[in-house]
Order: sequence, then structure tokens, then C-alpha cells
Amino acid sequence: MQALSRCKSASWETQVDPSAWTAEIVEHWSWSDEVLIGLVALLKACPSSSQSLPIAQLYSHLQSRLLSPSRTLRSNVLALLTSKMVKSSPAEHEALRHRLQGDEVSLDMHGKFGDVVWNIIFSELQQPQGANQIPDWLTKDDQNVMDPWEEERSWRDPTAHRVGGAAVSWLDTFHHHKIIVLEQKSSDRFDPVTFEAQILLTLGQCTSLVENIITSCKFSNPKALHSTDTLRELYLSLLSHPDRELQKVSLSCLLAYKLPHLQHHQAKLGLLLDETKWRDELTSLHMSSIEIKHRPQVVDIIVRLLYGLMLEKKGRSRGSDRRAAVLTALAGCTDEELYFLVDLMLKPMQADSHARQDNLFSLHPISSDIPLKQQSGYLTLLGDVLKNLGSRLTTYWPALLGTTLDIVANAQNHLSNVTAVDADGQVEDEANEEESESGEVSNSRVLRYLRQQGLRWLAEFFRCPVEFDFTSYLSASFPAIVAPLLNILNAP
Repeated sequence: MQALSRCKSASWETQVDPSAWTAEIVEHWSWSDEVLIGLVALLKACPSSSQSLPIAQLYSHLQSRLLSPSRTLRSNVLALLTSKMVKSSPAEHEALRHRLQGDEVSLDMHGKFGDVVWNIIFSELQQPQGANQIPDWLTKDDQNVMDPWEEERSWRDPTAHRVGGAAVSWLDTFHHHKIIVLEQKSSDRFDPVTFEAQILLTLGQCTSLVENIITSCKFSNPKALHSTDTLRELYLSLLSHPDRELQKVSLSCLLAYKLPHLQHHQAKLGLLLDETKWRDELTSLHMSSIEIKHRPQVVDIIVRLLYGLMLEKKGRSRGSDRRAAVLTALAGCTDEELYFLVDLMLKPMQADSHARQDNLFSLHPISSDIPLKQQSGYLTLLGDVLKNLGSRLTTYWPALLGTTLDIVANAQNHLSNVTAVDADGQVEDEANEEESESGEVSNSRVLRYLRQQGLRWLAEFFRCPVEFDFTSYLSASFPAIVAPLLNILNAP
């Protein structure tokens, strides 16, 4: 079609029916950006006397393509709908024309059409439209079938390989079919996971959240706002966020409520978030000096702020040094107040400080919603917490120890399903992990790291000089964690 569009229309207009071609392509080939590119080029070259098609006949087939992650596909669908081949009302044509222009403009996340934009974004996160836009026969990978198989690829003679490939193609009676299929495949491979990550990354770059929070801070009487209790809980939860600027804004919003227990500590709380003075302020922080009547609320806020500082990845100080400094300051809390810290640690693991308090312990499966990186972060923080506060957290050990054993058991269960070579591989430190050829860290290596760290901190629980009954924990974890490792040790 692109070749025809470059020729004079008089040479082919009597042999081509643009209306029929358009209807056929839209019904069966609208998933292919290459076909639509050719069709749009052909329609531009067609004489104006061609019979047009009603937009209702085409739009039902093209509607989902307008949400495609492929910009080329979206643009050509809009170009087709605004072409002279499609008969539409002036309002419809104008709307499509503006949509075509808007495809080059960033979406307004908080403007006139904010709700519409958010609804589209969240529907894309739940079920990306690009996931099912190509026929099944195009998803089959025939490229490897056309490549001659070789038992040893460490050395390859390029000439012999090309001769072998030519022979395989010559003997394959379906070679021409496979070539046609390969040519229809788009160079833009749709990856739903990457697509979702890019949407979330885009939202992460949007400053409207901070801007909206800053706006709400300017109200002189935030208690009179609609759903003020919900807003206050939101501000409180954001205090533990690792983004210091977001912490500052959230703290300012809480201070706008002019709560008596916060007014006396406003200056100190602000200095804890100062990038140059926070360490000095942390050194001079004396939790025992906080009045008893103010302690529940003030300690909660201080723990949240310091927890966010521990998770912060920016700054000149090393993460381990920052965590050690913060945990040293938190040692001024009473044993009962430390549940604030434990709750924040266990929240990403979908647990809390009062979990697993029953006498009979049993392993729980790790939810698939909790990524490996999040489990690794929990274990990293747990190690520092045990070193600094372990003996004072025995009340919450059932939750902490149970979650740790769950992670180790889950990692061991997944590792049992890999090949013997991978399962027997040496455990490497996460900092020295090598990337695979695809650029992604192997899951098995991350699982080995989780197992190694989990067992390491399990031993740390035993080393703490406190009395604790480990009987039920050992009984439940031995067959799931210890026994598989003994089998590996017995292997020749």
C-alpha cells in the first residue's frame, strides 16, 4: 500500500476499492501498525471521490487501539479516523483531531479532566490494553526453529552456520509462512511488567501530590475540612516516607492543626529533617525528657520521622551508619513504645507487632504481592534492629521471628524447584551479585541471599541474652528449612 501511494493514483484507482480495503483491514488487521501506516498513506493518495465509511462501523474495532502503549499505532488509528475515508459529524471530527494533537501533549493529572485521566491510568495498571492486541498465531516464536540447533556454541564457524541455516530454510516447507509471520511482528515488544513500571514511574515524577499537600497546609483551620480525620491519618502515615521533602510537608500539615502536644516540640521535630543539622539534633535528642502526657503522640511522630530517615537512600552518610545512629536514639523509648518501630517494620510484610502471639507457631506463605526486594529490605533493617534493640523487643519476637522464618521458608521452597546445579551454587553477597545477560539479577540469587540473611538473623535471635521458648518455632521450621539444607550437605 505504501508503494501504491507513491505511484500516480490514475494507475491503480480502477483496481483498488479503498472502502472495501479499509473495512477489511480495520476488522482483521487493526492490531498491526505497519498495515495501518500503509493504509493511511494509501488513503491520502486516493481521489476525493472515494466512497466514505461511517465512523460507527470502524470505531468499535479501533476503540481499544486508542489506549495502546504503541504511540505509532495510536497515531495511525487517529489519522485513519480523521481521514476523508471516514464519515463523521463535525463535532466528532473535531474531537478526533484534537485527540491527535493531544497525543503529543502530556496529560494533565489535576486539571479539568483529572478524574478521566486517573480512571484510564488505573484501568491500564489493572489490565493493560496492549496485552491482548495481537492474534495468537503471531505470539508463537518460530525464529528459534529457523536457527540451526548446535550442541556446542562456545565456538561457531559463521560460514558453516549460514550454510546450515540456508539448508534448514530450503528443507522447511513452511519457511515462507514463517518469514511472513516474522515480518508482521512489531519491533516494539510489549512487556506488561515494564509498561506498568513506566506508568508508576511517571506518577512518581508527578509533583501534584506534594503540591496538593502544600495547598492543604495553607488552610488556617484544617479541622474544619471535609474528612479532616482521614487527612490527618494520611499526613501521619507520610511521616515515615523515605522522601525527606514529603516528610517536611506532612509535618507542616500536622503542625497546622496546632495540637498542644506538638507545639512544644515543633522546633526539634523540624531540625530532625534538616539535611545539615539532623545528626546533631539526633545526638541531643533525649526521649526521657518528653512529658508523660505528650509521649504517646510525640514519640509516635518521632519514630515515624526517624524511620523515614533510616530508609532514605540519599545523603552522604552510609545507610548502615544512619540506621545505627537512629536506633541508638530510639533506645531512649520505653519497651512498650518500641511497638511503633516494629509496626512500621512489619507493615510492608503485611503484619504487625501483635501478630503470631498464639502458643503454637506455624509457617505462613509469603504473599505474591510482597516483592523480593521488599523482603530483602526487611531483613537488612532487622539485622540492625537486633544488634541495637534485640533484647528489648522480646514482646514482639513472635511477629519478628515468625516473619523471618516465613521469608526463609519461602526462599527455600522456591530454591528447591531450581536445578541441582543452581541449588548447590555458592551463596553470594547481594552487593556482589552479577547481572545476567538480559540485565536482570537472577531470582535464584536473590532467594539465596534471603535464605542466607534470614538464617544469619535467626542465629542472632538465639544469641540475644534473653529467655525465649523456641520449641514450636524449631518444630515448624526444621522440615521446611533445615532438612533441605542437610540433604545438600550429604550430596557427593
